[in-house]
Amino acid sequence: MSRVLKPYIFALFAITPVVNACATLETEDLIQKEEAAYSEIPSIWETQISSSVSRADSWVNLLEDPILASHLKTADDQNYDIAQAKINLAQAELSIEQARASLLPVVNSNGNVGGSALLRNLDSISESFGSGLSIGWDPDVFGVRKLQVDQAKLNKNIQSQLTYNTRQQILANVINIYVSIIQSDLQIDLSLRNLDFLQERLRIANAQYKVGRISLEQVSLAENNFQSAQASLEAQRLTSRQLRRSLSALLGEYDDYNPEVADSLPLVQYLPKRSSPAQILHQRADVKIAQEQINLALNSYKISVKSDWPIVSISGSIGGGGPNVSDVFDISNYILNLSSSIFGNIYDGGLNEVQREEFRLGVEAAILNYKNVLRIAKNDIENSYDQAGVNDSQLESLRAAAEAGDKALELEQIRFDLGKSDLLSVLQVQQSALSTNVSLINSQASIVTTLVDAYLATGGDLAYD
Repeated sequence: MSRVLKPYIFALFAITPVVNACATLETEDLIQKEEAAYSEIPSIWETQISSSVSRADSWVNLLEDPILASHLKTADDQNYDIAQAKINLAQAELSIEQARASLLPVVNSNGNVGGSALLRNLDSISESFGSGLSIGWDPDVFGVRKLQVDQAKLNKNIQSQLTYNTRQQILANVINIYVSIIQSDLQIDLSLRNLDFLQERLRIANAQYKVGRISLEQVSLAENNFQSAQASLEAQRLTSRQLRRSLSALLGEYDDYNPEVADSLPLVQYLPKRSSPAQILHQRADVKIAQEQINLALNSYKISVKSDWPIVSISGSIGGGGPNVSDVFDISNYILNLSSSIFGNIYDGGLNEVQREEFRLGVEAAILNYKNVLRIAKNDIENSYDQAGVNDSQLESLRAAAEAGDKALELEQIRFDLGKSDLLSVLQVQQSALSTNVSLINSQASIVTTLVDAYLATGGDLAYD
């Protein structure tokens, strides 16, 4: 057999130039541009972390809330976007196997058995058979199929980061909506207390009007404030219901529009430790995706360059037939065919050259996108840490202001009841105290959501167990 194959193997390598295709690629300049984009990252952060802000190493113990932990686990198991992302990743992994299969030979077989006879002599049947085995193989002399395997791997890497990013975003949304529900509930409780206060003020105003202590104008003012607060409360309740529906959808639920939540906001002030900007930025999924997109574009460019080289293939077959089925095992009835072929494009009107330039520009675009993603990512981190510092200082001030406002309202009510103050003064103090308490609740909620933003910005992995 080897004596038969030698001429074909010799012919194949005689017509196939052994070249280093990479020498024809103009990739060095593109690679240098990518490296330059990385070197442009500043070595220090603009926003300095307040010494009063605690910092953590990971998401572990980020939010010690067993109800929230349960919701996060449910979302990870049942959220449809996460499930779809996992399916997309599995499909990308299968694409790698498909690309690898193209590196192997393709073997096909066929066979048939038949018989024929004259109608007037059906007892005399002439038998026949045919069978064959064919093999085709592209030896990938110039490495095009290998690059296609690399292409599938790069696509899988991108999908892997997209899957990771989808999961992080969904779980972060669960936390943020969960916090927003608690925030809304606390504001509703505050509004109910305020409504009771305004209703009592309206009752007292009516009583004082009847004895001539205040004017009808002040009674109308009390009525206006009470009715406005009642309308505002209904709007708040609608927002609460909408938030619960949103959380239910994230959890993959269909009809549970009242998921359990805690009755108070988790008061935490942890932030992830920051190393150098370059190191932190490249932990983020979007930055990793941007890098892989450069590699993908560069790989596509290499494939386009290699499209100018010939396509070499080897094929062979063994087949035969005979008049008798019993001869199927007789090797003398079979014929062996071996061949090699080379196909190359001589003239295409400049199509390949235009396509190469298109792919080269694709690499340039991917590098620009990478540079832009780096800047956006750095701004995300700076903004989240800047906001964390503001939250830290605001919270203490708002706590003190809320305490002072509640005390002022209490004193103003006493003055009004004693006839030493008018209703307008009471309502002004009440509105100021209410606004401060609302701001305090919002600040407490902002601490949690800013914390989540900071962990997402720094590429942290959300651990819920």
